[in-house]
Amino acid sequence: QAWDVVLPTDVALDLGVDANAASSDLALDGANLTSLHIDANAGEITIGLPGASVEDFSVDANAGSISIATDASTTLAGSVEMNAGSLELCVPDSVTFAITIEDDNVTFGHNLDESGLARQGNTWRSGDGVAAVTLDANGNAASFSLNPDGGCS
Repeated sequence: QAWDVVLPTDVALDLGVDANAASSDLALDGANLTSLHIDANAGEITIGLPGASVEDFSVDANAGSISIATDASTTLAGSVEMNAGSLELCVPDSVTFAITIEDDNVTFGHNLDESGLARQGNTWRSGDGVAAVTLDANGNAASFSLNPDGGCS
């Protein structure tokens, strides 16, 4: 089953997506969202946010993969909780961002130590000033990749 839904970009919206055993491609270019909440189980979610503004972002994913792509004009603040899955985040080098790994769970792997970002406590950060993208990530039997080779799928 395939749905093509067009959302207005001139008003702020709250958007919730429940995706179970499905592949979902959320092309939210230019969206103005006060909240974006995604609950995914056994699926693949691709979230494109070029030019989008998301004030309250949350993802709860189990046994799946999440891919988030931003651009230089994206603003995003929120959290991702992964269980038995993978998370990819693509952020341009020109964007100031901060990523916090909330838990030192040994079953949640990430590539942030190799990223060249400045680390303070559990937060990795690029640049100075206000971060356009802030993300808290936590996982169990999961992985997080910042700017993976080949980009976000």
